Amino acid sequence: MSRKPENQFITSINRYLPVGKPYYLKLNVLYTGGVADSWYSSVNADLWVEFKFWPSLPVRPNTAVTLGLTELQLKWLRDRHNEGRDVRVIGGHHDGGIILTSPVGWESTFTRARILELTITRRALAEYIYKVTTGEDKLP
Repeated sequence: MSRKPENQFITSINRYLPVGKPYYLKLNVLYTGGVADSWYSSVNADLWVEFKFWPSLPVRPNTAVTLGLTELQLKWLRDRHNEGRDVRVIGGHHDGGIILTSPVGWESTFTRARILELTITRRALAEYIYKVTTGEDKLP
């Protein structure tokens, strides 16, 4: 069975993380909609991440796109953010991804140009997750 592009994207980030640091759990909660895709946990923090993947970006640089979050996902993310939890949305594409840290970001629309301006590599995405959860600056 082939994996969907979003799951391939998540795996391509997690392969940079050392085994067990941070602890990682891929969530697939069938009976409660909206829960973030992944939970990362280490000594510094817990981090909830919702991943979205654009299989292709618009051809025109000023065409607006969204992340495509559902209303249930938006509600879950907003509620956890308002509780003070570390919640992020990572929007990915073939060249890397962008990190969004608040509802203002993840509820926005983006142009191709803006996405490419904010894009960092998959390794840099993993380093970000590692730093937030462990407090350490660099991957081992």
